[in-house]
Amino acid sequence: MGGQNMFDLKKSVLNWKYVLKNSESFTTENIEELESHLNEQITDLKETGLSDEEAFWVAQKRIGSLKILVPEYEKVNNLVIFRKRIFWMVNGILCMIIFAFFSSSVSSLFGYMSYILDINLMKATYAEYIVNEIVFALVSGSVIWIMTLKQNNRLIELKSRFINSAFVSGKGTKLLYGSLIAVLIFFFVTYYFRTNLNIQIIKSESYKEYKEFIHIVPMALLIYHSLVLVIIYHISFKANKSIEIAAN
Repeated sequence: MGGQNMFDLKKSVLNWKYVLKNSESFTTENIEELESHLNEQITDLKETGLSDEEAFWVAQKRIGSLKILVPEYEKVNNLVIFRKRIFWMVNGILCMIIFAFFSSSVSSLFGYMSYILDINLMKATYAEYIVNEIVFALVSGSVIWIMTLKQNNRLIELKSRFINSAFVSGKGTKLLYGSLIAVLIFFFVTYYFRTNLNIQIIKSESYKEYKEFIHIVPMALLIYHSLVLVIIYHISFKANKSIEIAAN
């Protein structure tokens, strides 16, 4: 009796739905339809005398595991899946462009302010790169921490809402394009500072040291950042697979 009370039917149905939402094979309409069938099956099975837990597992088996459902719905939603993949690819590229332009703009402002305040060129450069790497480490660490959480249903729900918002109302895409336009404007505004800063860098006594630093460190950081992104992708892939395995 105590074991039966421990089973939360509502939570189990939500977890089952989150697994479907985490797969790109299902649309919102598909998930709502499957959830409706699941609830109907559970209600019918409970009327025969089964407990909540027994009814849930039997109903789930009748509807089918993820291994069975995914191939069926992939055939039906082939075009939608393709559009989602293109959407993520394009928006990933846009995010990289936004980050690159924004970083360059902030760097221009940071450098110009250092020149105005008469801070040593190399000290200002070191400070800028240290701040950038701290931010990168915090963001990367946060993403990895979220992805490795055992209970990541909230993350799945947010991702599902974002996809629906982007495809149904276009809000996500509009926000991304708006951010890109804003960052581009910011970049061109700060271009003036970058032009003046480059002139001052060439005139600086530390120019030779700065030139050597710029030739080595940015390339090394690019390799480091790329490796971190590969690790994040690998962790994300493993997290999604573990959810699918648990569902089956």
